[in-house]
Amino acid sequence: MKIKRIAIPIDEGNLGCQLGNCNQFMIYEIDSTKSNLVKSRVLEHNSKNKNDLLNWFAEIKISDLISHHIDKELAQFLLENKINVFVGIPLQTPEALLNAYIEGSLVSNENVLHQNFNQN
Repeated sequence: MKIKRIAIPIDEGNLGCQLGNCNQFMIYEIDSTKSNLVKSRVLEHNSKNKNDLLNWFAEIKISDLISHHIDKELAQFLLENKINVFVGIPLQTPEALLNAYIEGSLVSNENVLHQNFNQN
């Protein structure tokens, strides 16, 4: 069994608008060989420091992050540290996002990527 851990920043039960503004994360563990849910839980992380966030993601072994908006530098930092980042994702429930992830239909919004990654 190969486990993937997906982190979704949440606010009021849905995907949070800005990664740096969310304290709660829905963490899903899935068996990637069978694409089924193994475990889910809500965890809190209060630091807005990108090193703290990366260390926390490493500590809980996050493989993928689903986000609506994310700071350009933080996104690059996560990608450099081998965490898959989905950005520009519509504000939906974590369950709907997990289903799209498992089905392979979750894709980053390229317009948001262009805006985020090319701003000065």
